[in-house]
Amino acid sequence: MGCLFSKTNSDKMDLEDNEEQEFSWDKRKKVDPNDFIIDKLVGETTVRLPGTADGQQFMIMNCKDSSIYIYNHLNTITIDKCTNCKIFLGPTKGSVFLRDCENCQCVIACQQFRTRDCKKIDTFLHCDTQPIIESSVKMRFGCFQYYYKQLAGQFRGAGISPFNTNWSNIHDFTPVPEEENWSLLPQNAKAEDYVPLPTTDEVKEMNLSLEISKSVVPLSIGNKNKPGSEECLVALFWCDGIDEIVLEFLNKARDGGFNLIQTKEVKIQPSEVPNLFGQNPKYEDASKRGDIIGIEFCGESTVQNVRKLVDEFSGRAVIFVSNSPEDGATDVEKFF
Repeated sequence: MGCLFSKTNSDKMDLEDNEEQEFSWDKRKKVDPNDFIIDKLVGETTVRLPGTADGQQFMIMNCKDSSIYIYNHLNTITIDKCTNCKIFLGPTKGSVFLRDCENCQCVIACQQFRTRDCKKIDTFLHCDTQPIIESSVKMRFGCFQYYYKQLAGQFRGAGISPFNTNWSNIHDFTPVPEEENWSLLPQNAKAEDYVPLPTTDEVKEMNLSLEISKSVVPLSIGNKNKPGSEECLVALFWCDGIDEIVLEFLNKARDGGFNLIQTKEVKIQPSEVPNLFGQNPKYEDASKRGDIIGIEFCGESTVQNVRKLVDEFSGRAVIFVSNSPEDGATDVEKFF
């Protein structure tokens, strides 16, 4: 005869099940915020390899004479009180905010870019929205140039299009009369001369490159450097492999000496298509498939030369191109 309070086999099994049961949130890797802080680095080089900080908030502060490479797509990042540093940041979904920094060189891709109380910062920038500087002086900007094998996927993971080139469209919150707080870097400036590639063994398998032809972001010269007055709009409508087609098209355009001013990726409703591209059912149907990538070229005989290049790609994607120099300026103004 068993004791009134003794456990049956069934009771014991239930207890064991309860003790051993694990939930998905128990299995998650614990995140230590300190892993995503770089503080008081002096005269050192640090590299965060792809996959080590993806989607995290990051802070860099109080660093001096150091090189910092973060090869991940990030959430947001703040950079405070850094001096004489070289910094690479992978695509950042939110904002990159520099405060109280001086004499730094950066390569940055982000959704939003802002500086406050900074001096002498050179940035090769890709930004989805208009960059903002505040109480900052001697700021210089160039177009983002970079490649490693994970970078294109990181752009998409951060929700950033490599074709939204706002890097030269700077807004100064605190302008000074008759002075310029910002300017563009020389057109022949190369990112490698400002932020050299790291030479540590750990990055060898990443296939790092600063060759313009490999860059995930096409090299543009910006709105302030337009050579001549003849403008031309090219618009490529979404299809499988569109990113690769656009980059191949732009590489051929660069080899041909065409001046790329800016690019933009945008979703356009079919009802808006006639106003932008004229009455053509082909464009309306193509606009339903996805985003449209617009490209502005500028220079002598641009429309004529670009139309010849577009003919080489007409069988691979639906492409609009300005009909004449007179139409070109209007097309560009409507699209951008």
